[in-house]
Formats: sequence, structure tokens, C-alpha cells
Amino acid sequence: MADEYNGQQGDLWDPQKDMAIAMLGAALAAPWQWPRAQGDRRPPGMNGHRP
Repeated sequence: MADEYNGQQGDLWDPQKDMAIAMLGAALAAPWQWPRAQGDRRPPGMNGHRP
């Protein structure tokens, strides 16, 4: 009954696989987001855009 509630679809390792895929996605997205976050810390007017 608990397996049906969790939606494991007969795979004992389904939650662990889901968490591993989520971790992989976060690890791939973090380097892409980091430079953007660094750019947000610049003082106003220093972002390369003309007024």
C-alpha cells in the first residue's frame, strides 16, 4: 500500500533515482547560474548597458 501511495511503480530504488537525477540537474545548472549571480552584485550603472 505504501508503494502505491509513493508512486514507486514497482521499483524499490525509484525515489533514489529521482533524487540522483535532481542532484545532477542542480549540478549542471549551478555553473550556469553562478556568473549571472555575480553580475547582479555590480553597482548600478556598471552592468554594461548604456543609459
